[in-house]
Amino acid sequence: EYANLNRCQEFLENLSSSLEEKYESNFEYDEIPVPNGKTYRHTFFNSSDDYFAIQCNEEDDVTTAMLIYLESEDLFEARNEFYEAGL
Repeated sequence: EYANLNRCQEFLENLSSSLEEKYESNFEYDEIPVPNGKTYRHTFFNSSDDYFAIQCNEEDDVTTAMLIYLESEDLFEARNEFYEAGL
């Protein structure tokens, strides 16, 4: 759990700005309503269609969680193979 939504969003803004500068990329920002809360997300797709996202999830105006996602074609295929194997 992150301390609060403001601190989480400040961290996301700083991280996305640093990554944009370092990798000459542009993150897209969006806010997504979810049951009992909202997701605040910065996302980026590179030229290989790899997906990178950093987000704050707020639930019931109380709990805030920060998540970082990286999804590539290799990771996507490996995850699907794992779940299809029925483990």
